Amino acid sequence: MKYEDISYVYPDFEILNVRTRQEFLWEHLGMLGDEGYSETQLKKISGYARSGFTPGKNLLLSFESKNRPLDTFYVDVLIDSFLV
Repeated sequence: MKYEDISYVYPDFEILNVRTRQEFLWEHLGMLGDEGYSETQLKKISGYARSGFTPGKNLLLSFESKNRPLDTFYVDVLIDSFLV
């Protein structure tokens, strides 16, 4: 997938819900405290949208930063809502 100055982007995970046969991309934004990383991730998310992947529909996003570690409760909610 091409978008702006990013040659190609690949999701962290590609997941198939076996029950519904729906494909999901999961992008983990793990260094949000880094400004350059954050800018790249915003471009990436826009690129996904241009390719038909929408957050909360078929694009799942998780987040963390140095001061705010991954919220595993939130991850469980995403899994229960979209993948089970």
